[in-house]
Amino acid sequence: SWSITENEDWLSLSPSSGSNNSTITAYFDINNSNTIREAEIIISGGGFTRNIFVVQNGLIEFIEVFPDSQKVISSSGEMTFQINSNVNWNIETDVDWLNFSSTDSSGNVLLTVAYLQNVTDFERSANIFVKNDSLSTNLKITQEASNLYLRVNPEMWSVSRSAGSVTFVVESNLSWEIENKNDWINTS
Repeated sequence: SWSITENEDWLSLSPSSGSNNSTITAYFDINNSNTIREAEIIISGGGFTRNIFVVQNGLIEFIEVFPDSQKVISSSGEMTFQINSNVNWNIETDVDWLNFSSTDSSGNVLLTVAYLQNVTDFERSANIFVKNDSLSTNLKITQEASNLYLRVNPEMWSVSRSAGSVTFVVESNLSWEIENKNDWINTS
């Protein structure tokens, strides 16, 4: 005859004893941790001992973001991203023109991202990282250039010490004015 013992509360065996040939079933609970766990099963009988090990994988952590990129218009507004996760996470970004409905959370969240108006005539992009200590996923927001513009060319003149004049070209679809803070320059 033989008997079986095990050392973990997440594992049970049936039957726990017998004689001659038999099939033993090991029943195990779900592993909700993210670490691998191991149980030792000891079968003994007739002066013999055999050890069997059951190794169970841990939970596979994940963070997913949908969609992983969005393009928005130049005016201010809001957009949403769906974050699906089975871990705690936080948000980091490399820009100051975005605001988030939450910067740290866990699980599944519909994240609202507010963006400021892009007043430049250049398209701009932001990288957003949804991450924890071991995982990181990236999403990108690209904002169109403003359809408003004000350009001055050239942006600087180096002039001699003699009196003279220089010409600047202003290109704009806005009303504009010149503010002169120097008493040695006259503008017209």
